[in-house]
Amino acid sequence: MKETRKIHNDALKRCRQNKLDKLQAAQQKNAEGKGEKYIQAMNYIEQYHSGRCWKTVEQARREFEFELLDSDPKRLKAVKEQITIRRRGFGWEDVGHYWSKDGYTYTATSELFDHFVNVVLEAERTREIPTEPDVSFSVDNRRYTLGTMTALTIDERFHAKSGEEFR
Repeated sequence: MKETRKIHNDALKRCRQNKLDKLQAAQQKNAEGKGEKYIQAMNYIEQYHSGRCWKTVEQARREFEFELLDSDPKRLKAVKEQITIRRRGFGWEDVGHYWSKDGYTYTATSELFDHFVNVVLEAERTREIPTEPDVSFSVDNRRYTLGTMTALTIDERFHAKSGEEFR
């Protein structure tokens, strides 16, 4: 009887240790992934504070129409970059825009630029510009259980306190 209990307790310890090891591995992997996102977000925030970022409608129109952007592919790339700075750098997911959807590619000259001026720059006026990326380092909050559900755990007789209740 004591040997069986010892074997059972040792098995439970091993299961708990394996569970802890898996959780620590998941935490490490999560932190590494979040670290990459943090670095990318910091790069976008630095781009925002450089001269590369369009901060006003007038500046955006000037850069978009007259400056170095003499072709549609260059304009498309520039508008995508401006939207991405706010979306990934600031964490403003709601100002993002699809580059293409259902086989249709949005154009830089009308759709994406209009979205940038009307949605992104409007949001920028009403929101605070972050100085640090908003990247959460939290770990999965999933609840882990040891073992699997059996008929005994569901059966009400399992919770009986005396032998009389089993009859």
